[in-house]
Amino acid sequence: MRAAALSLLEQMHLAQKEWTQARVKLEESAVFQQEMGSRSDSIEPLLGMARVAIAQQDLVEAHRRCQESLRMQVALGIQVLVPACLEVVGMLLAAQGRALEAVELWGTAEALREVLGAPMYPVERADYDKAVAAARKQLGEEASARAWQKGRITPVEQVIATMLKADEAADQKRLRK
Repeated sequence: MRAAALSLLEQMHLAQKEWTQARVKLEESAVFQQEMGSRSDSIEPLLGMARVAIAQQDLVEAHRRCQESLRMQVALGIQVLVPACLEVVGMLLAAQGRALEAVELWGTAEALREVLGAPMYPVERADYDKAVAAARKQLGEEASARAWQKGRITPVEQVIATMLKADEAADQKRLRK
């Protein structure tokens, strides 16, 4: 019951772009799920926290939350939330000015959503559409369409492995400093 109430509050705050309140409820939800022993149920709050961090221009926090979510999904073998994770990482890349990579990820996410029959939550649509439109404008329609198609045909396992490998390399680099 508490998890459902927290989820509704999270969605309400996200829809109304009340970032601070959304972050509080998302963090509360993640802690609650972990206390209940449900690691898989803490994946969505992590992605929500990444969305909030992107909206607040805290790109380091957004990256950390995305990676934590992706690692958890891989460890638990959960695929249904991978498209949402790829979309959020794409939004992060777009916010970093990496539109080409973002569009490719969104193409992969779209193809995986089709395979899984996992539509995007309506509350997530507006920010996603805004990020996609900005990236497409930056790239131009032709380059954007090519990147999207490339993403659609790239195996999701390859995309995930590349993302995790890049993150591990960055972690190693930080440790050496």
